[in-house]
Parts: sequence; C-alpha cells; structure tokens
Amino acid sequence: MARSANDNQSPVSAPAPEMGAAFQELPFAGQLLVWGMRHWVTALKRQQDFAAMTGAGFAQFGLAAAGQALDDLFQIVAVSATRQIDIRCIKCRQVSADEMLLLDCLGAAQEDQLNLAYAGLLEILPPAAARHAMPSLISLAKITAHARLLLRSDTSPSAAGKASAAEESGASLHQAPPRLLDRAAGRLEQLEIPALVH
Repeated sequence: MARSANDNQSPVSAPAPEMGAAFQELPFAGQLLVWGMRHWVTALKRQQDFAAMTGAGFAQFGLAAAGQALDDLFQIVAVSATRQIDIRCIKCRQVSADEMLLLDCLGAAQEDQLNLAYAGLLEILPPAAARHAMPSLISLAKITAHARLLLRSDTSPSAAGKASAAEESGASLHQAPPRLLDRAAGRLEQLEIPALVH
C-alpha cells in the first residue's frame, strides 16, 4: 500500500488540499475508527499483524468484529486505490480529507444512505473495488451503530445544505471547506448504482 497511504506527506496525486477536522473534535466513534485506520497502515508498513498492532483496542469495547471489518475494508483499499490515500500517522492531531471521507462513508452507511456511501468510495476506488468493499463497509457501520458508536449526521452532505440556508438567512457561520463526500453527493444522479448496494 505504499502508493495508497502516507505519513503526512503531500502526494502529487492527492485531491485539492482540504483541511481536515482536529482529531480531538471528532466524536468517540470517529476517533476510534481513525485510530484503527492509522494502526492498519502502520501495521502494513511494519509488516505486523493488524490485530496484534491494535492490541485490545477494539476488543476492550466488545468490537473485535469491527476490527475485522475494518481490516477487510482496508485490504481492498490497499490493493485497489486509484490514487494515494492520505492516512496520517497515529499521533497526528489533524484528520485528513481521506480519513474524513471514510468516516463520512461509514456515517452514511449507518444512516442507510448506501448509495451515498458507495458514491463516496468511488472517490478513492474504481467501481469494481467499491462494490467489493461495500459489504465490509456496511458490516463495520452496522457493528458500530449497534454499539451506539454513531458518526453524527451533521457530518453528512445535508449539513452543507443547512449551512448554506443559514448563510442565506443572514446567520454568520465559519464556512468549512467542502468534503470529498459532498463532491460524491453531487455526482449521485449520474451514477449507476449496483443492485447489491440497494
């Protein structure tokens, strides 16, 4: 996965720079999942077992199955990514746009917005790999949702619409940069969604 992840380097093939959220501002579910993503990439680079690398990180919350689903998802991302994916080092205080995209895809899947989750995966995967990744993404979303580890709905593209409406009504908001899932949502109407996603 050398071409699919980095440690805070700016890859030439990366999307336009986007500011990610501060790690500490994420809900606990987001922090746990980003922690898992970063450990997965670290385990790959060190040629270590992902489960061993995370220790009891998932198991202590009764989420061993979530760790397995995350591992399955990243196995697909590792071999199929269409560009370098920005997964940060474990201690990085900022969440990358790609890490946020994956959280947003999981949040959409938790809310049964599977078409949107699939469209989000297409930002980093070709269609065949995105179809292959959907069962793992859905499984991870269901496991975390069942454990009440919800990724807040205000991280979805509908929040961008609410922000625009608030601006039009004269409310003063700090405008966040667009997210990759917002871009994916804009393409939904043109996408052919595979039957297995419905």
